[in-house]
Amino acid sequence: MPRRSGRVRPVRRGPLTAGSPRGGAKGGATAPGEAVAPADAEGRGGRTMHALVVGGTGMLWEATRALARDFAVVSVVARRADRFPGIHPLPVDYHDSAALAEALRRAVEQHGPIRLAVCWIHSTAPRALETVAAELGRSGEPCRLFHVRSSASADPTRLPKPALEALPPNVAYREVILGFQIEGGRSRWLTHREISQGVLQAIADDAPHRVVGVVHPWERRPS
Repeated sequence: MPRRSGRVRPVRRGPLTAGSPRGGAKGGATAPGEAVAPADAEGRGGRTMHALVVGGTGMLWEATRALARDFAVVSVVARRADRFPGIHPLPVDYHDSAALAEALRRAVEQHGPIRLAVCWIHSTAPRALETVAAELGRSGEPCRLFHVRSSASADPTRLPKPALEALPPNVAYREVILGFQIEGGRSRWLTHREISQGVLQAIADDAPHRVVGVVHPWERRPS
Protein backbone atom coordinates (compact mmCIF):
# COMPACT_ATOMS: atom_id res chain seq x y z
CA MET A 1 0.00 0.00 0.00
CA PRO A 2 1.49 3.41 -0.91
CA ARG A 3 2.63 5.45 2.07
CA ARG A 4 0.91 8.78 2.47
CA SER A 5 2.35 11.39 4.74
CA GLY A 6 -0.12 12.32 7.45
CA ARG A 7 -0.55 15.70 9.01
CA VAL A 8 1.53 15.93 12.15
CA ARG A 9 0.69 18.35 14.90
CA PRO A 10 3.57 20.53 16.12
CA VAL A 11 5.29 19.10 19.16
CA ARG A 12 4.67 20.99 22.37
CA ARG A 13 8.14 21.67 23.67
CA GLY A 14 8.26 20.54 27.27
CA PRO A 15 10.86 19.39 29.82
CA LEU A 16 13.19 17.38 27.60
CA THR A 17 16.35 17.86 29.58
CA ALA A 18 15.51 17.62 33.25
CA GLY A 19 13.09 16.29 35.80
CA SER A 20 12.78 13.66 38.48
CA PRO A 21 12.39 9.97 37.57
CA ARG A 22 8.72 10.12 38.49
CA GLY A 23 8.03 12.92 36.03
CA GLY A 24 7.56 15.88 38.36
CA ALA A 25 9.68 19.00 38.21
CA LYS A 26 12.43 18.93 40.78
CA GLY A 27 15.06 21.44 41.72
CA GLY A 28 16.01 23.29 38.54
CA ALA A 29 13.83 21.11 36.33
CA THR A 30 11.85 22.71 33.54
CA ALA A 31 8.13 22.83 34.29
CA PRO A 32 5.59 22.00 31.57
CA GLY A 33 5.02 24.94 29.26
CA GLU A 34 8.35 26.60 30.06
CA ALA A 35 11.25 26.88 27.66
CA VAL A 36 13.49 23.86 27.26
CA ALA A 37 16.85 24.19 28.98
CA PRO A 38 19.61 25.31 26.60
CA ALA A 39 22.00 22.77 25.16
CA ASP A 40 24.78 23.83 27.53
CA ALA A 41 22.65 23.34 30.66
CA GLU A 42 24.49 21.61 33.47
CA GLY A 43 23.33 19.00 35.94
CA ARG A 44 24.55 18.41 39.46
CA GLY A 45 28.29 18.70 39.89
CA GLY A 46 28.63 20.90 36.82
CA ARG A 47 28.34 17.97 34.39
CA THR A 48 26.81 18.78 31.01
CA MET A 49 23.39 17.32 30.21
CA HIS A 50 23.69 14.05 28.32
CA ALA A 51 21.07 12.01 26.43
CA LEU A 52 21.22 8.56 24.85
CA VAL A 53 19.42 7.17 21.82
CA VAL A 54 19.67 3.48 20.94
CA GLY A 55 18.67 2.81 17.34
CA GLY A 56 18.46 6.50 16.52
CA THR A 57 19.79 6.61 12.96
CA GLY A 58 16.75 5.19 11.14
CA MET A 59 13.14 6.09 11.82
CA LEU A 60 14.16 8.05 14.95
CA TRP A 61 16.76 10.21 13.19
CA GLU A 62 14.56 13.31 13.24
CA ALA A 63 14.00 12.84 16.99
CA THR A 64 17.72 12.30 17.52
CA ARG A 65 18.55 15.57 15.77
CA ALA A 66 15.89 17.41 17.79
CA LEU A 67 17.35 16.10 21.05
CA ALA A 68 20.80 17.24 19.91
CA ARG A 69 19.45 20.78 19.92
CA ASP A 70 18.21 20.46 23.51
CA PHE A 71 21.08 18.54 25.10
CA ALA A 72 24.77 19.30 25.21
CA VAL A 73 25.54 15.80 23.93
CA VAL A 74 23.43 12.96 22.53
CA SER A 75 25.20 9.60 22.43
CA VAL A 76 23.78 7.43 19.65
CA VAL A 77 24.21 3.66 19.69
CA ALA A 78 24.24 2.38 16.13
CA ARG A 79 26.49 0.33 13.90
CA ARG A 80 26.83 3.45 11.77
CA ALA A 81 26.03 6.94 13.03
CA ASP A 82 26.20 10.04 10.85
CA ARG A 83 28.11 13.02 12.13
CA PHE A 84 25.90 15.84 13.32
CA PRO A 85 26.58 18.70 15.76
CA GLY A 86 25.98 17.56 19.33
CA ILE A 87 25.87 13.85 18.46
CA HIS A 88 28.42 11.43 19.87
CA PRO A 89 28.30 8.20 17.82
CA LEU A 90 28.79 4.87 19.61
CA PRO A 91 29.43 2.37 16.79
CA VAL A 92 28.60 -0.77 18.74
CA ASP A 93 26.30 -3.74 18.08
CA TYR A 94 23.77 -3.74 20.92
CA HIS A 95 23.39 -7.52 20.55
CA ASP A 96 26.78 -7.71 22.31
CA SER A 97 25.86 -6.86 25.91
CA ALA A 98 29.45 -6.56 27.14
CA ALA A 99 30.45 -4.24 24.30
CA LEU A 100 27.30 -2.16 24.78
CA ALA A 101 27.94 -1.75 28.52
CA GLU A 102 31.55 -0.74 27.90
CA ALA A 103 30.56 1.81 25.26
CA LEU A 104 27.98 3.38 27.59
CA ARG A 105 30.50 3.60 30.44
CA ARG A 106 33.00 5.37 28.21
CA ALA A 107 30.30 7.79 27.04
CA VAL A 108 29.37 8.63 30.65
CA GLU A 109 33.02 9.11 31.59
CA GLN A 110 33.45 11.50 28.68
CA HIS A 111 30.15 13.42 28.75
CA GLY A 112 28.65 12.92 32.21
CA PRO A 113 25.58 11.02 33.49
CA ILE A 114 22.80 10.21 31.05
CA ARG A 115 19.57 11.96 32.06
CA LEU A 116 17.34 10.77 29.20
CA ALA A 117 17.44 7.55 27.18
CA VAL A 118 15.33 6.63 24.15
CA CYS A 119 15.60 2.99 23.11
CA TRP A 120 14.33 1.40 19.91
CA ILE A 121 15.67 -2.15 20.21
CA HIS A 122 14.82 -5.13 18.04
CA SER A 123 13.53 -8.30 19.70
CA THR A 124 16.66 -10.10 18.49
CA ALA A 125 18.56 -8.43 21.37
CA PRO A 126 16.50 -9.32 24.48
CA ARG A 127 19.29 -8.33 26.91
CA ALA A 128 20.04 -4.91 25.43
CA LEU A 129 17.37 -2.93 27.31
CA GLU A 130 18.39 -4.50 30.62
CA THR A 131 22.02 -3.62 29.89
CA VAL A 132 21.12 -0.01 29.15
CA ALA A 133 19.03 0.29 32.33
CA ALA A 134 21.82 -1.14 34.46
CA GLU A 135 24.36 1.33 33.07
CA LEU A 136 21.95 4.24 33.56
CA GLY A 137 21.73 3.32 37.21
CA ARG A 138 25.45 3.45 37.88
CA SER A 139 25.57 7.25 38.24
CA GLY A 140 22.61 7.52 40.60
CA GLU A 141 21.36 10.58 38.68
CA PRO A 142 17.62 10.73 37.82
CA CYS A 143 17.06 9.36 34.34
CA ARG A 144 13.99 8.65 32.23
CA LEU A 145 14.08 5.62 29.95
CA PHE A 146 11.66 5.78 27.00
CA HIS A 147 11.21 2.34 25.46
CA VAL A 148 9.88 2.56 21.88
CA ARG A 149 7.95 -0.58 20.94
CA SER A 150 6.71 -1.76 17.57
CA SER A 151 3.16 -2.92 16.87
CA ALA A 152 3.92 -4.64 13.56
CA SER A 153 3.75 -8.25 14.73
CA ALA A 154 1.33 -8.42 17.67
CA ASP A 155 -1.20 -6.39 19.61
CA PRO A 156 1.11 -4.24 21.78
CA THR A 157 -1.60 -3.48 24.35
CA ARG A 158 -1.46 -7.12 25.43
CA LEU A 159 2.31 -7.35 25.73
CA PRO A 160 3.76 -7.19 29.26
CA LYS A 161 6.42 -4.70 30.16
CA PRO A 162 9.92 -5.98 29.47
CA ALA A 163 11.55 -7.88 32.31
CA LEU A 164 13.75 -5.29 34.00
CA GLU A 165 14.29 -7.03 37.31
CA ALA A 166 17.36 -4.93 38.07
CA LEU A 167 15.78 -1.58 37.21
CA PRO A 168 17.70 0.94 39.35
CA PRO A 169 15.67 3.26 41.61
CA ASN A 170 16.93 6.35 39.78
CA VAL A 171 15.60 5.14 36.40
CA ALA A 172 11.96 5.73 35.43
CA TYR A 173 10.53 3.48 32.71
CA ARG A 174 8.31 5.02 30.02
CA GLU A 175 6.64 3.11 27.19
CA VAL A 176 5.93 4.43 23.68
CA ILE A 177 3.92 2.09 21.44
CA LEU A 178 3.93 2.67 17.70
CA GLY A 179 0.52 2.05 16.19
CA PHE A 180 -0.89 2.91 12.78
CA GLN A 181 -3.12 5.50 11.10
CA ILE A 182 -6.61 5.14 9.62
CA GLU A 183 -7.36 7.72 6.94
CA GLY A 184 -10.38 7.74 4.67
CA GLY A 185 -11.25 4.17 5.61
CA ARG A 186 -7.75 2.89 4.79
CA SER A 187 -4.96 1.94 7.20
CA ARG A 188 -1.25 2.65 6.92
CA TRP A 189 1.83 2.42 9.09
CA LEU A 190 3.29 5.54 10.66
CA THR A 191 5.81 7.58 8.71
CA HIS A 192 9.27 8.16 10.17
CA ARG A 193 8.33 11.78 10.82
CA GLU A 194 5.18 10.79 12.71
CA ILE A 195 7.19 8.34 14.80
CA SER A 196 9.81 10.93 15.73
CA GLN A 197 7.16 13.56 16.48
CA GLY A 198 5.25 11.09 18.64
CA VAL A 199 8.34 10.12 20.62
CA LEU A 200 9.29 13.76 21.16
CA GLN A 201 5.75 14.51 22.34
CA ALA A 202 5.89 11.60 24.81
CA ILE A 203 9.16 12.98 26.18
CA ALA A 204 7.77 16.51 26.44
CA ASP A 205 4.67 15.24 28.27
CA ASP A 206 6.69 12.72 30.32
CA ALA A 207 3.94 10.21 29.65
CA PRO A 208 4.39 6.81 31.39
CA HIS A 209 2.47 5.20 28.50
CA ARG A 210 1.90 6.68 25.06
CA VAL A 211 0.45 5.26 21.84
CA VAL A 212 1.53 7.02 18.65
CA GLY A 213 -1.31 6.72 16.18
CA VAL A 214 -3.95 4.11 17.07
CA VAL A 215 -3.97 0.41 17.96
CA HIS A 216 -7.74 -0.08 17.91
CA PRO A 217 -9.51 -1.63 16.21
CA TRP A 218 -6.52 -3.97 15.97
CA GLU A 219 -8.04 -5.90 13.07
CA ARG A 220 -7.72 -2.71 10.99
CA ARG A 221 -3.92 -2.68 11.20
CA PRO A 222 -2.14 -2.68 7.82
CA SER A 223 -1.10 -6.04 6.44
